[in-house]
Amino acid sequence: MLSQLVGTKLFAKFIMRRVVKKPSGVAIDLQKLINDKKTADVKLVVVDNNGRHEFHAHKLLLAARSKVFNEKFYGVGASSNVSELVLEEVADERVLTEFVHFLYTDTIEVVSDDTIKPLLALADKYDVPRLKIACGAFTAEKITNTNWMEILEFAAAQNEEDLVNDVVKYIGKNMRDESFDMIQLLSLKTPVFAAMLESDEFPLDELTIFGLANNWFEHNKTSVTEDEFRKVLRCVRFPMMDPLTLHTNVKGM
Repeated sequence: MLSQLVGTKLFAKFIMRRVVKKPSGVAIDLQKLINDKKTADVKLVVVDNNGRHEFHAHKLLLAARSKVFNEKFYGVGASSNVSELVLEEVADERVLTEFVHFLYTDTIEVVSDDTIKPLLALADKYDVPRLKIACGAFTAEKITNTNWMEILEFAAAQNEEDLVNDVVKYIGKNMRDESFDMIQLLSLKTPVFAAMLESDEFPLDELTIFGLANNWFEHNKTSVTEDEFRKVLRCVRFPMMDPLTLHTNVKGM
């Protein structure tokens, strides 16, 4: 039954409720192994503005939780002598702390606005689906008129389709508000603007989407190429539009 919910909002919220809490059951015992030098066989290292930070971990557990770690430690050609792994993509000790904590306990200890996106990116890189879902659901609940563009660009860059859809749904619901910045919408880069138009969650009819695409081109015509404009136009489902209405509107442009 639970597997049928994968990819749905219900499943995302279910996962978030389960991971944003204190560990229980076997997770309590596994938590004791975090940074346990006596039993650890690998160090995860991060270097940030405050210096070098080491996390003593266990290859077997990391491999069980992440296909990427599994390949690094036990894949074809992997060295059995790996005793230290520097995570160069992590720029904040707090992010790795939360990541390791989740791998051991399946829970997030502290959810904060400034670490949730890099945590999601880390979960994506190391293929930890439950953490990605939870981070995406948390981020979706924080979308506002002042941060939607940043979140949309991040979601598109990470290929987080569910989060893209959440932002697009927010845009469709709020873009007619006086406080919504349409200039920001028209200033979106080509891949991000195209991802928005392609989303099934964008609650606008095709003619309105076509008009929005034309406005985007007019706003960016000095900086976008013809190929970029064609890419955006391919997001408009012209067969769903009434030919006569389309002809009338094109003549008026």
